[in-house]
Amino acid sequence: MTQTVRKYSFGTLSKFDYSDLGLDSEKDLRPFLLNNLFRQFSFATYNQKVSALRPIEYIRLASVTKVPVKIIYPIVKGFLVELVYFKRFL
Repeated sequence: MTQTVRKYSFGTLSKFDYSDLGLDSEKDLRPFLLNNLFRQFSFATYNQKVSALRPIEYIRLASVTKVPVKIIYPIVKGFLVELVYFKRFL
């Protein structure tokens, strides 16, 4: 069995200033966003399925992290998709 890791490239990230968030590079952005995601929102349903985040939750995460929604959305959505695939694998 092989495992692949998807890398997302965002054109707007080159203009983004990481030092305002205390981050060193683009690599630190995904763990930073996912850490805040786990602390702020619950995306597991009552029967242990993964639910999508509503648009208002993306906006709330953007206001907490000070990162634009158009950068947050693909990272979080990609993580949730990978989580569903991992759950199916188990």
